[in-house]
Amino acid sequence: MSYLKEYNPYCPDLLICKQLMINAYKGGHGIVRNNMVDESVFHELTMENGTKIEFLRATLLDKSTGRNKIYYSFQGSSDIRDWISNFKFYKKEYGEHHYHSCFLDQYLFFKENFEQFSKDIENNSPDDLWFTGHSLGAAIASIACYEAMGESYFFACPPVATKEFVDSFASVCPKSYSFLFKGDMIQLNVLTMFGYADHGKIIQVGDPRVENAFDHCPEFYYTWI
Repeated sequence: MSYLKEYNPYCPDLLICKQLMINAYKGGHGIVRNNMVDESVFHELTMENGTKIEFLRATLLDKSTGRNKIYYSFQGSSDIRDWISNFKFYKKEYGEHHYHSCFLDQYLFFKENFEQFSKDIENNSPDDLWFTGHSLGAAIASIACYEAMGESYFFACPPVATKEFVDSFASVCPKSYSFLFKGDMIQLNVLTMFGYADHGKIIQVGDPRVENAFDHCPEFYYTWI
């Protein structure tokens, strides 16, 4: 795995994605103010097995282009069902690639049950579509970003598909960045033993002398990036 060594912590889109990432938890409010976007709406979808897909859809008028930027932020694992699904390693084919079955199932349920997403892809430039999320949320956001050919900032993102997807993702979504703390347990993810691989431009942060599994928490990413 190779890492980028530098990034701009004051990039407006990064700051927005950080804010939306943390606010996707707890119903989309109550952690920090969504004061960097014009509108932010929380949505919740429930699958037949009881798994909830929770996410924010936000918009911001880009005054330089006169177009709306649209941001999707997906919440990470929130209950035991999510964690059990995370550790299922079955692959499922979709399009030209093989994905982690849990991540793909949740993405497809979102796509099929939130019609606005398809409208956003149809009616907007890929440059105006942004995706973010933490952990499981970043995995769902990754597949959404790939289909939309959008841009993204991921936080603690696990591998979501096999090596063929990684190469294609780099071509389709060249402006996608993935932050990973040195001590994050995601780096020990056993998914790589089953043929999965990391995607996006990985930015490793944190003190390499300190390894702490709790660095996986979304608050760490919000505070220290």
